[in-house]
Amino acid sequence: MKKLLLLFIYFFIGNFAIAQSFSGRLADKNTGEVLPGANLFWLDTTIGTSTDANGDFELPKTSDNEWLIISYIGYGNDTLYIGEETGPVLVELELSEGEALQEVVVEGQRAGTFIGNDAAKIEVITETELAKSACCDLAGCFSTQASVQPVTTNVVTNAKELRILGLSGVYNQLLFDGMPLIQGLGYTYGVSSYPGTLVNRIFVAKGSNSVLQGYEGMSGQINVIPKNPAETDKLLLNAYFNSNAVKQFNVNYAYKSPKGWANLTAAHIALPGMRMDRNDDTFLDMPLLNRQMIYNKWMSKQDIEKGWLTQIGLRFWNESRVGGQKDFDAKTDKGSSSIYGQTISIQQPEVYTKTAYRLNANQQITFIGSSFFHHQESWYGLRQYNAEQLSAYANLQFEWAYTDKHDVKAGISYRHSHTEEMIASQPLIQNHRIPGLFAENTLSFEKVVLITGFRWDQHQQFGSFFTPRALVRYKAFDNTDIRVSAGTGWRTAHVFAENPNVLASSRVPVFSSQLEPEQSTNIGANVTHKEFWDRLALTVTADAYHTRFKNQIFPDYDSQPGQILLFNFTETSASNAFQIESNFKFDERYEVKFAYTYLDVYRMTNEVKTPLPFNSKHKFMTTFSYQPSNKKWHLDGSLHWHGVQRLPNTEAYPVEFQQANTSSPYTQINVQFTKSWKQFEVYAGVENLLGFRQEYPILSWQDPFGEYFDTAFNWGPTVAQEYFIGVRYRME
Repeated sequence: MKKLLLLFIYFFIGNFAIAQSFSGRLADKNTGEVLPGANLFWLDTTIGTSTDANGDFELPKTSDNEWLIISYIGYGNDTLYIGEETGPVLVELELSEGEALQEVVVEGQRAGTFIGNDAAKIEVITETELAKSACCDLAGCFSTQASVQPVTTNVVTNAKELRILGLSGVYNQLLFDGMPLIQGLGYTYGVSSYPGTLVNRIFVAKGSNSVLQGYEGMSGQINVIPKNPAETDKLLLNAYFNSNAVKQFNVNYAYKSPKGWANLTAAHIALPGMRMDRNDDTFLDMPLLNRQMIYNKWMSKQDIEKGWLTQIGLRFWNESRVGGQKDFDAKTDKGSSSIYGQTISIQQPEVYTKTAYRLNANQQITFIGSSFFHHQESWYGLRQYNAEQLSAYANLQFEWAYTDKHDVKAGISYRHSHTEEMIASQPLIQNHRIPGLFAENTLSFEKVVLITGFRWDQHQQFGSFFTPRALVRYKAFDNTDIRVSAGTGWRTAHVFAENPNVLASSRVPVFSSQLEPEQSTNIGANVTHKEFWDRLALTVTADAYHTRFKNQIFPDYDSQPGQILLFNFTETSASNAFQIESNFKFDERYEVKFAYTYLDVYRMTNEVKTPLPFNSKHKFMTTFSYQPSNKKWHLDGSLHWHGVQRLPNTEAYPVEFQQANTSSPYTQINVQFTKSWKQFEVYAGVENLLGFRQEYPILSWQDPFGEYFDTAFNWGPTVAQEYFIGVRYRME
């Protein structure tokens, strides 16, 4: 009883506090679509805010604040008389026509990334930012960001993961349109399966966040939002070519019905490049990639006041990758001991829906459901790995803004996953059936926003898990926000699918068939400060996060030569991460960003601290963008400096195969130039301008079937300069 009382106090604390503010939701008058990222401020003051991903806003209000200025790209500036109204209210904007459109030209200069107006610190990456680099796929959308680090996990097939806080990408929750569609067996190659031309915005949050999307998100969350059928270009064509002869083609077509519903169809094709081996190690520098993807999204007309809103998404992804020695032929040589190669073949259909019924302006019932089937056939040298996964997810929640200060969301969820893996004729079967319930309460005061929430999930094998989380945002000054978060998380692992090097290496994997779920506790704090002058806008952020694990699973390359150990680690395993970043926007033409990241990711074994391999303790990034006032072209560049990384121990290996204990620091520079006309854009550039590459990323490449062959020593780029050119055509 005492625990229930404490939980009740924890969840509803603050209900009796009163502070004046004004809140509401911003939407398009004709379509009902919410408008995220709009600017709102009180007339003749510096007090302002921006709408969040749901179009919601809240800002402090005094008796003197009666006139509200609202502006949004493509819409005329609106000045509303508020009087003593406190909300919540629905504010509708209408698309500008004629001269009114010119009033929002300055709004078009919004930085490519910004911090959203949420209790958690959410970095919003817009299409403007994505256009600063080629962004061929999702894994390439973070080349101008410091918070997310794309890392190669298998150098032979160029598998990628997206790291937050220096931790493996499997610890951050990766969502597509708010759905858990990039997980399980599909995570390793699914990160690269979404083309950049399909992406509208990306929301990045570090540390513990909302419990509404699930119990994962142990290091953070990445939510990829596709383009809105009702708002995007009617037609988008994109073609990309690089100096390795890789070719990609993308087509988006959107249709908006006079009755209000809208549809988007997107197609993506990637074709393989040349067989290149610049370092003469007999292995291809990049795998031969064939990928086809088709996506369709349908949206009904949205009614903010009352009624139904339905979204349905369908996608089919087909992909094959061939890597290994240059002369390897997948048709005749896979599984052969005469020439080494790796082949990956994937088919994944998926479907999802978001259906909501708004009872009134303050209450809504929402159903979210998704499912995918992943089928994979692959060879890693002499090891055959075939796998299938059927995954389904359902979430039913009730949302109630029961006062102008409080917002509750509560509901039930269910996850089902059936996985069958066949590793060298040895079956590995996993079943997960996880019903759960959750609740989250948002309390909004004049200077404080507090979110408290919890989940209770029941796993049919491992029992129940309680996941509490809390986030606080304190507006210390008009332009300064302090945020603090704390919470727990857990996940079940698919060790072979998530760690492809375990299969690719000649090392023998030693693992338990009864691995316990990984659990974590994360606490963090960050400060965001903004300054605005006549010709200069400055944003400075500083983050600090600590993550501690229980039962962590990380491939152990050090303990036993010739083996990879895959067990739950029972001693202390933790990560400390600190980042400071500043963004300057000058004269509406220049934008410069600087970021420094410190990572301390380690394990304690017998009271001895051991850093985990493949993490740079110190990293530095800077980006530069210039666009003249006529908007006819822009120049963008980024520089990434990576400090030394600890490498797996090879002291027990023969002398000729022993590696250094640490990697070399290195610098990567990317540059892109874009020329724009009315409907056309041509972009060209170079990645890795300085040409640095890890000379021999594969250990014992001379004897790929020998006992010391290992692909797990990749710590830097393996391709030197890569030049590219592309063209975009838009029909609005």
